[in-house]
Amino acid sequence: MIQFSTKQKHAIEIGSKKRNSLIRESLKAADRAAGKSVRTEYLDTILAGTTGIGKTHNVEKAVHNSDIPSLTLKGNKSMFAFGADLMVLHARIPEGKKMALIIDDCDSFFSNKESINILKGMTGKLGTRQFQYNKKINASSFTDLQNDLMENYQTPGMHGFTVNCDNFIFIFTTNFVLPTEMEAKALQAKGASARANKMLDLVAIRGRFNTKDFELNKEENWGWIAEVGLNDGALHMLNKEDAMILLDWVYTNWYDMKESNIRTIEKMAYEMVDYPEEYRDIWEADFLK
Repeated sequence: MIQFSTKQKHAIEIGSKKRNSLIRESLKAADRAAGKSVRTEYLDTILAGTTGIGKTHNVEKAVHNSDIPSLTLKGNKSMFAFGADLMVLHARIPEGKKMALIIDDCDSFFSNKESINILKGMTGKLGTRQFQYNKKINASSFTDLQNDLMENYQTPGMHGFTVNCDNFIFIFTTNFVLPTEMEAKALQAKGASARANKMLDLVAIRGRFNTKDFELNKEENWGWIAEVGLNDGALHMLNKEDAMILLDWVYTNWYDMKESNIRTIEKMAYEMVDYPEEYRDIWEADFLK
């Protein structure tokens, strides 16, 4: 029977610890959304890091179990479109009720100063949280429903619209890891002022959220996936030895893989079951670059 190397066993151990940390942070985010916290600020969460490790899945599971109304929105959109979504949700949510908004894949939200300033306004202390879009808007860019609601969210004589965000607790998942204050100051010391200033803007966002990074190296990422595959039912169609053969093959071919995540591993497992005599050839054809 195949045996994992000492290095692989250590990777699984570290991957498991980091995965448990993500689960713990997801539960804490759900608790804040459900009001199980004395705080009136620092309510929102950013889970950042390596793609495909289950950030959104774990948050959705934790929020669902906390029994608070929730919705997952795609973050790969403009802040204008995101604000329009918030407007509709705000109009529908009962007064005094809270909703957890899971914003999936929101890398673009951190791309420019305008977006960053909007994020600053919609987070922070209860009673001050507002999404403010200050540019002139084009009615043709809205749906009929959004246009019907718009007059309730506009200030007479002003461009744009404003949505109160006290009802929403935001949980962002992103592959973009926000810089730390130390990193920004190090860049500033080198004289890269424009880049350093943008980094400081991002540091300000980091400080307004409960930000947790899960940026994994190859060993940790493989260990995380292996731990899920072996212990969480992802490779339920395989016996233990076949699961270890698959995971060892992934470890050996990691840098040539088109994708390295649990969904890919599951697809490989089905190929192993369906084509027991030629699965290695299929893996090379389907999953390697």
